[in-house]
Amino acid sequence: MVENTKKNQVFAEFQSSASLRRWKWRILLATMACYLFYYCGRFNLAICLKPIMNEFGWDKAQMGFLVSVLIVSYGIGQFINGNLTDRFGRVLMPVGAIVSCLANWAFSYASEFSSFFASLIGITSTSAMTFGTMAVFWGINGYFQAMGMAPGGRLISNWWAHHERGTAMGLYTFAAAMANVTVFLLASATASAWGWRAAFRYPVLLMAGGVNGLIGVK
Repeated sequence: MVENTKKNQVFAEFQSSASLRRWKWRILLATMACYLFYYCGRFNLAICLKPIMNEFGWDKAQMGFLVSVLIVSYGIGQFINGNLTDRFGRVLMPVGAIVSCLANWAFSYASEFSSFFASLIGITSTSAMTFGTMAVFWGINGYFQAMGMAPGGRLISNWWAHHERGTAMGLYTFAAAMANVTVFLLASATASAWGWRAAFRYPVLLMAGGVNGLIGVK
């Protein structure tokens, strides 16, 4: 009991140090930025539904299936990655951002991949293959997108004392709310300027920037 009391006193003194306060805020802001840009990798599809439908001649049911693929894979990822967070901690958030970025780029090139493989096996119609390829990459993206919230929350809880975590987590979730506006503006502007594929290529690069900022403060 005495030993635990001494540990708590040391921890309280450490928490009150000026150096720790600076690091806590640096970690929080870096984690917020990383998670904010995570949304660039999954909300872009909603903005690009119509141009994708127009290009490939798909209907709303097919597009709804693509959206559902991400929702299901994201839910599975939350269940699995929440447990993995206890083992691997902060590593998961950068890994998820990098793989999600790659999956978005692969999604944007799905028609090119499909055309290449179709030519190898002698298929003339590639619409179904393109749809299947997109679904696979979007499912992969959904799973790795689920490496954002739980690992980020774990990282914050490691740096912020119990009585401060409400404030820290409030700011963390505020970043998620701001992401809706950020992604809408970025993806819409990018798609309008360079086509829908650009919305899956360029805004997601901000995730890499967020990862760099997160790693840089450690």
